[in-house]
Amino acid sequence: MESKAQLVLVTNKLGYQAQAFREAAASLGVDCALVSDRCSHLDDPWGDQALAVRFEEAGSQAPVLEALRRRWSDIRAENTAVLALDDRAALTAAELARGLGVRGATPEAVQVCTRKNLMRMAHLAARLPAPAHRLLPLQISAAELARTAAGLHYPVVSKPLHLSGSRGVIRSNNPAEFITAFQRTRELLLEPAIRSTGASAAETILVEDFLPGPEFVLEGFVREGRLETLALYDKPDPLDGPFFEETIYVTPSRLPQRDQKLIEQAVRASLGASGLAHGPVHAEVRWSGGRAYVLETAPRPIGGLCARTLPGLERLLIQRLLPEVFAPAQLHFSGARGVFMLPIGSGGLLQKVSGVERAREVPGVEEVLITAKPKQMLRPLPEGGTYLGFIFAHAETPAEVEQALRTAQAKLKISYAMALPVIA
Repeated sequence: MESKAQLVLVTNKLGYQAQAFREAAASLGVDCALVSDRCSHLDDPWGDQALAVRFEEAGSQAPVLEALRRRWSDIRAENTAVLALDDRAALTAAELARGLGVRGATPEAVQVCTRKNLMRMAHLAARLPAPAHRLLPLQISAAELARTAAGLHYPVVSKPLHLSGSRGVIRSNNPAEFITAFQRTRELLLEPAIRSTGASAAETILVEDFLPGPEFVLEGFVREGRLETLALYDKPDPLDGPFFEETIYVTPSRLPQRDQKLIEQAVRASLGASGLAHGPVHAEVRWSGGRAYVLETAPRPIGGLCARTLPGLERLLIQRLLPEVFAPAQLHFSGARGVFMLPIGSGGLLQKVSGVERAREVPGVEEVLITAKPKQMLRPLPEGGTYLGFIFAHAETPAEVEQALRTAQAKLKISYAMALPVIA
């Protein structure tokens, strides 16, 4: 379909997801401009013509806005959209949308959604279910930390405010475990690479009650405050700690329809509490005690390669962002789909992954992708932030998808040339 539409794609790092959106935009006739977090003094080192911005640097959006206005003489809400592909990019994307005068999540709503303490406060203010929580300063004294540990109601979970993918998230069942967990999360937040992505958020750690029960992911799109659910994923592996590494996503959900509706209602209420009224939503929900607790409503689509579980998602989101240009469309795929995000395991210097071809031969498996490279140093959670790779499956039922993923994963063998020391 011919159009004069324009898309600003804001991303922290380049990779499959950015390329998939660029290809989808090209197929729709949409002119796509890439904005990436990189040094502005380098002259297009990756050859992608991306505009340079520093996410945590105040005022760095001004040159990008000027460049976009030079590129496009006609920028209106009807023909221009801005899309963030990850949490760090979300605030910059919101500021660019505001600066261009087009629709988008507001910076204020993005701040709430990307800071766990602000999300909890918004939920409490709106009288929505939220775990009891408190903030502790990173530089708390040993004596005060011990007093705090003695007064907590266990189990609890300590979390960085701004990191995603369960980095630094640790469950504790008693005071001694809590002190060790807090110190471990603090050491992670003091790493220069982490502090450079949000120094102010890294000054405190969130401590909240642990909620028992399974987790789910709602992938949706919100426009003018109205939520459209695109998919609801089960996470069949229990996420009980001490660390919270995600493994399997399967859609459609096997929850009863009544409970699925309650999750949708909870996400809708969370969006209202945060003020997030436009754009894609990736919501993490814990089902505990017959209630849906929304842990996160990220203002972005599902991350990276996991979007392959929803064929056509990139085109659909671009069409949703530009409703005056494109007619309504839906996702179309039969049966059930899922992904196994392969954990790092013990971690260390990766030597090889064997059994990939045998895993690909499992009925229902569509692809096995090992994204980690030989001789790459891999850190497991809670410090690490990557996966070994991904397995994708497609079958008639969610149960068949889950079985295919588990069978394929069992055929893989990971060898490390040098293992990392185990931290208790």
